[in-house]
Amino acid sequence: MGKRQRRRRREGALAAPPPVSLPRRHDQWRASVGSISEESTRELESLVARQRDAEASVEREVDRLVEVGVGWPLIADALGVSRQAARQRWLRRQPQQGRS
Repeated sequence: MGKRQRRRRREGALAAPPPVSLPRRHDQWRASVGSISEESTRELESLVARQRDAEASVEREVDRLVEVGVGWPLIADALGVSRQAARQRWLRRQPQQGRS
């Protein structure tokens, strides 16, 4: 531990602790919060569903490219990750045939 860390620790011990703020209980919320939050989360739910569909499409396309013999460097470049990261992610997803 260096000088700066010791000094920061010492100064932090001398400082007054921040005031504790208690979270609001759900029964203290306004009644309108329920209707507002339901409407405002519809877009988020839609985005999450589209994200799942997109991820499934990416997985299918990677599987297809691997089956036809496209190399991991090209796949990784298209995914925007390193070759090793792409290979590890998609090979760990499911056990490979022919491996013991």
